[in-house]
Amino acid sequence: MQNTTNYGLYKPASTEAYDTDFMNKNMDKIDEALNNNAMALNDSFSNRIANNFEIAEDFAIYVAKYGSDDNEGTENSPVLTISKAIELAGRKFNDVRLFIISSGVYEFNYITYVGNALHIVSTVPDVTIRFNKNGIFYGTHLHFLGVEEGYMTFEVDDPTTLLIYCDGGDITTNFVKFNCRLGLNGCGGRIVNTEFKHLYIEECHFTFGNGCKFTDKVDNTLNAFNSINSTIFLHSTLAFELTKDNPGFGFHILGGVLNLMGGVTTNSYKYDITYIRAAILFSYPSAWTAFKTISATTDCPSNAVLANIPI
Repeated sequence: MQNTTNYGLYKPASTEAYDTDFMNKNMDKIDEALNNNAMALNDSFSNRIANNFEIAEDFAIYVAKYGSDDNEGTENSPVLTISKAIELAGRKFNDVRLFIISSGVYEFNYITYVGNALHIVSTVPDVTIRFNKNGIFYGTHLHFLGVEEGYMTFEVDDPTTLLIYCDGGDITTNFVKFNCRLGLNGCGGRIVNTEFKHLYIEECHFTFGNGCKFTDKVDNTLNAFNSINSTIFLHSTLAFELTKDNPGFGFHILGGVLNLMGGVTTNSYKYDITYIRAAILFSYPSAWTAFKTISATTDCPSNAVLANIPI
C-alpha cells in the first residue's frame, strides 16, 4: 500500500483489491484538508482587509492650530502647519489628504504641488488658508472641501498679483471661498457651493452646481468670470453679486459652449456689462426665459450661436 505525497491518501497498487474502507478514509482526509485550506484563506483575506483599513486611516495628515510640527500628523497628534503636513504626506503617498481639524488662519509661503492628487478637507468652520506667494498645483485631482457652517477660504497677501493656479487635472470644490484670483488651464470638474472673486478658465470643462456665485471683484481691471474656449454647464443658477463699477466685464465668454440648465442672475443696482461669444444651449424653456430677461438682446434664437450679446 502506498500513500500520496501531499495529503497521505491511500493509494492501492494495481494488484491489490479495491477496498471501500480506503475510499472512505481518503474522503475524510480530503474533506479535512479542504476545510483547513478554506479557513486559512478566510483568515488571510480578513487580515488583508483589516490591514487595508489601517492603511486608509493612515492615508491622511491632520492639521490643527493646537498642533506641533514635531508631531506625527495623526488625528491625536496633529501638525501645526499645512507646509509640514504636505511634507509628511509627500514622504508616504502619491495622494495627499490633509484634514484641518481646528478653526483659524493657516499661513505659509506657497504650495508648488506635483503629484497624483491633493485633498484639503476642513472638518470645522471658519478655516482660512493664506498664501504669501502663488499656489501652483499639477496633478490628476484637486479637491477642496469645507463645511456649510463656515466656508474654507483661500486668499493671498496681494490679490492683484498673486493667485492660485492649476494646470490639468480634475477639480472639485464644496463650501469654499476664493478671495483671490483662481486660474485653471485644461482642467475639468464640478464646482458646488463656491464663491469667487475672479475666475479665469481656458480650455476647461466645468459643471457649476448649487450655490455658486461671484462677489466683489479683486480689483478694477479684472473680469469676474473669464472663460476661453471652454465648455460650461450651469446645472443651477450662477449668481453675480458685484458692487464695483469698472471697465471690465462681469461674465465674459469667448469661444466654447455654454449650456444653461439653470441661469445667470445679477444684482440690480451695479453690474458690469457681460459679453458672450459662444454657442448657447438652453436645456429648459425656463432657462431661456431667464436669459432673455437679463439680456439686452431679446430676439436671438434659442440653441444658436450668439455673438456679442450684452447682458
